[in-house]
Amino acid sequence: MEAGFLTLAFLGDLRYHLPIFFAIYAAQFGLMIWVYRMSSSAVVGGGSIMMDPRQSHSGMTKIVIIGFAILFRLTLLPTIPSLSDDIYRYNWEGRVQRAGWSPYEFPPSAPELTFLRDETYPLINHNAVPTIYPPLTQISFRVGTYLADGIRYTIPHLASPLKGEEFSNPLALQRERVGVRDGLAVAVLSQKAVFLFFDALTIYVLLALLRQRGIPEKNILLYAWNPLVVIEFSGSGHNDSLGIFYLLVGLLCWERGKSIWATFGFAASFLSKYLSVLLVPFFLWKKKWKELGIWALFVMAGLVPFCFCWMMVHGATHYAARWQFNGSFYVILDKLSPKPEWAKWTAAAMLGIVAAALGRSQKDILRLSYLLVSASLLLAPTVHPWYFVWIIPFLCFYPHPAFLVWNLTIILSYTVWRRYSHDAVWDLHPGIQILEYLPVYTLLIHEHFRHHPRAE
Repeated sequence: MEAGFLTLAFLGDLRYHLPIFFAIYAAQFGLMIWVYRMSSSAVVGGGSIMMDPRQSHSGMTKIVIIGFAILFRLTLLPTIPSLSDDIYRYNWEGRVQRAGWSPYEFPPSAPELTFLRDETYPLINHNAVPTIYPPLTQISFRVGTYLADGIRYTIPHLASPLKGEEFSNPLALQRERVGVRDGLAVAVLSQKAVFLFFDALTIYVLLALLRQRGIPEKNILLYAWNPLVVIEFSGSGHNDSLGIFYLLVGLLCWERGKSIWATFGFAASFLSKYLSVLLVPFFLWKKKWKELGIWALFVMAGLVPFCFCWMMVHGATHYAARWQFNGSFYVILDKLSPKPEWAKWTAAAMLGIVAAALGRSQKDILRLSYLLVSASLLLAPTVHPWYFVWIIPFLCFYPHPAFLVWNLTIILSYTVWRRYSHDAVWDLHPGIQILEYLPVYTLLIHEHFRHHPRAE
């Protein structure tokens, strides 16, 4: 597996090496599953897991698992992301905040922010759209820029990145091409380090949850050694590790009977990536009024510093209205709807109904969270590979065959880069979506009838 990550690190821009990338990913995923099956007496089926209570695990085994998990991540940490350019917006929005401006009001292309443009500016995607990221994620972006300043202070020749008018001068760019490359590396490394930190903490919290549930700690393999997790967090530096960490912290506290502390975790997860709002019906049905009130107060406290006004949802509503990529069930809704917005409202309504129904019927909040994340992915109009990482921690508890297969096939969505380079079309070929989703839905249906009527 490490040989695979080293190869990916030296390949450079993976968009030009997709067949090799897919082969390495498939081999790494196969190795992870093989080690998991060989080292565990798990019985996988129907989304449940049963362990032999007599099974013992040495501390050395855990050290090996965690040690290699760290090694895999450190291998891709110094690389420049090529499968996603989101990280450049992270750096930009952190700097915008430090300059006293609001990324919710001013998109990167705003004339007022011209003085902030540096070597990362041309790489920012959708620069005419304000930010879609919640407040806690914005604070993390800002922390990343402080870390970048620390790196530049430690390494003097990186202390003066090109900015503003100097950056727009081609002659200045030519003279400072080495500085531009180094400036990009610093911006990327600092943002990656922040979210990789939360990825590492997630492993720690997952281990605690596994112990709390009486499930062998070796199941952490499905997260710690998962090539998709390593590629999306260590390779591309995506911010989802922040929301995942706080969601799992909330679940761990709830498992330990600390519902108030759990509520802070769920609220922090909402302020990182909004998804945990689907837990609100659970609080309502279970009449957890104190927890619901604390959740609302904490969320409002997080929104106030960023003005708590309509401007905060401008970028998010633009995303919700116009973004659409690699959906599955949503594609059917879209074909059946006379207008695209009808399909999105229908999908949102269906997800709301699922959240309300499960919030009433489910007593186990860990399983509830797993089912809600599953439903979100199956109904979402946009499913990037890093979105799928949200369900991977739950596979340590509920290793459903359909989602394990999806963990493998979702990497095919990166073929969009090849189509985009040839046809300038940012959409997957229908054949690719069939290859990705046909085995997933086949296994979902098979497992349902196999375990009916006890299946969810």
